[in-house]
Amino acid sequence: MTARPMPPHGSEGRYKGSKTRPACKCDTCLRGRRHAQTRRALIRLHGGSSLVPRDQLMPHLTKLLDSGMSQHTIARQAGVAQTTVSYLVRGKVSSTQLANARRLLAVEPHTFDDAAWQPAYRTVRRVRALYAAGHGPETIADLAKVDVSSIPVLAAARWVRVRPRVAHGIRTAYDTLAGVAGTSAKARYRARKSGWPDPTWWEDMGGLDDPDAPDHVDATDKPLTAPQLAAARAADIQHLARFGIPTHEIAARVGVTPEYVRAQLRGHRVPGQPRTRLQEAA
Repeated sequence: MTARPMPPHGSEGRYKGSKTRPACKCDTCLRGRRHAQTRRALIRLHGGSSLVPRDQLMPHLTKLLDSGMSQHTIARQAGVAQTTVSYLVRGKVSSTQLANARRLLAVEPHTFDDAAWQPAYRTVRRVRALYAAGHGPETIADLAKVDVSSIPVLAAARWVRVRPRVAHGIRTAYDTLAGVAGTSAKARYRARKSGWPDPTWWEDMGGLDDPDAPDHVDATDKPLTAPQLAAARAADIQHLARFGIPTHEIAARVGVTPEYVRAQLRGHRVPGQPRTRLQEAA
């Protein structure tokens, strides 16, 4: 349970204290209490109330909860006790103090701090976009500082919420890799087969963090043909070879055998086409 924040000196809450903190009777807190009493008296004289009915707050609280924010997150953002939010949501109270109501109404949906579990869709989209850019799970996990086994799980959207550390790590990896062409033909194949948009698409369309944005682009449900996959692999091999990467490492990255890589580099295969008899005899 989130502890209620310590009220500042000069507030009625600091003057009264609670079960977990002593009351403060300093001159500043005494003045704060008198001012609070005066405000309540003026509100009553004008026919108002210092309490806000629960029914007036619930539409906003429902909007916050529907955006994926937890009661703890809402309470932290508003600077109120978690029990204040919980009692309102559960209907255990019919109203709350005007000051609490103002703080709660000031909280915007989708406002997550570093301590909050977050809806997974933002993280899922970033992982999928990096797949589409040709970045495999190992590359993403290394930059995100997360276990590599979590990357395919995220890509498959099996998690509804993610820890703040995971969300932050994937965001860091995305910011680093989004503008870089990856070398994983397997990742590209998975993204193309599933219709996952790449970072360029998201940059053009916007809405990467918008829950109502589409998660897929128009793409065929059919997997890549053998010539298409061979062409993608050939491009990856040629790209890696230009950096002097050893044959066995290129093979591991692209997902083929070293013999396949050597044949490609010798020109024995035309990307996307079967070998000819002349090439076989070479």
